[in-house]
Amino acid sequence: MPEIASIIIAALTMWFVELTKRKGVDTFYSPVLAFLIAGLLSVLWFATFDPTVAWRTALQSGLLLGAVTGGLYSAGKKILEGSTDSTAKTE
Repeated sequence: MPEIASIIIAALTMWFVELTKRKGVDTFYSPVLAFLIAGLLSVLWFATFDPTVAWRTALQSGLLLGAVTGGLYSAGKKILEGSTDSTAKTE
């Protein structure tokens, strides 16, 4: 998968997950949503820009990217929440 495609799909995945959370979807489902959304976006990306790639290969790449994106997203949120908690404790 081209690097630019990975970056765009990861960013769109995070945006869609955040949008669903703001619409009221439980945060428990966020990693699963990231996993599925990235898979779908990857298949759509390859179907549009590189149709020579098999859809199963595109799906595999997208699911892997979704797993990574979901993990990075949740880790980043925990780090940010931890830094705001430590700031509140020092004051």
